[in-house]
Amino acid sequence: MGFFIFLIIAFFIIKSIFFSGGSGSSEGHSHQGTSNGSTYYPAGQFETGFYIEQIHVYAKGPVFTYDTPTIKDECFYVFGEGELQISNSTGELKIALKKISDNRIVPMHFYINGSYYPVIDRYGNTYAGIDYTTVSVGRTAAALLNELEASLVDQHLYNRTCLFLKELLVFNMLVKRKIITSYSNHYITVSNADISTFYQTFDKLSEQAFNLMDKYITEGTGEMREDYISELLKILELPTDTRDLNVIRNQYKQLAKKYHPDRNKGTEETMKKINVAYEEICEYLKAS
Repeated sequence: MGFFIFLIIAFFIIKSIFFSGGSGSSEGHSHQGTSNGSTYYPAGQFETGFYIEQIHVYAKGPVFTYDTPTIKDECFYVFGEGELQISNSTGELKIALKKISDNRIVPMHFYINGSYYPVIDRYGNTYAGIDYTTVSVGRTAAALLNELEASLVDQHLYNRTCLFLKELLVFNMLVKRKIITSYSNHYITVSNADISTFYQTFDKLSEQAFNLMDKYITEGTGEMREDYISELLKILELPTDTRDLNVIRNQYKQLAKKYHPDRNKGTEETMKKINVAYEEICEYLKAS
């Protein structure tokens, strides 16, 4: 069973267990509507700590649960700044979260059983800046999960961490798309234009988040990715240190002429390899 399928199964199993039991203090479905959007208030929170009895995992931090607009008994997470702690008898994880200039919440670093780990930037390298704007939540999540697995924590702690990270990715997607137009630890405002389709959008973004995590886990570390990029550049008949997109585009055009199946005895298989290599290198360099 692939990692993506496993995560989806884990998500629905643990989601049903967790949300059926509540999540701290409740404010129901209360919200206020304005011309700019509708403001909603938390249904629950992890800020004071919450023990998920059915899976024996404790979570504490700036995470708030909200009822999904128009869909009863469907919830999503909203994040704030601070430290998120997830632990049980097999291990302890601490993630430092920060709100950055584009209003996303990103990790600054994390600890697993007391050991420090840095976050990862959008290029797959250890982040070395000061404003955290180029931190990749998806790549950091993949690195964190790999380290967590190596630490031999049990499946309950691993699964719960997967879900928190997935929810963080989705939350940032909602903020980036201005579906959630403003938020704090006490409320969120959802664009009026997106309220009726919020659940469908959330469901779609959840799938994208799972796929992104799966992709980055498969890719591995930045060092491994650099080796992979070097191999792709060889397919494009370029030096392995090439990083100029204009050079890569021009070379691709030349190879498309050189190896076109209808010219110069080119083959479809060769052209397919060139196309794949070009697309993946462009995606990597654009950090899309």
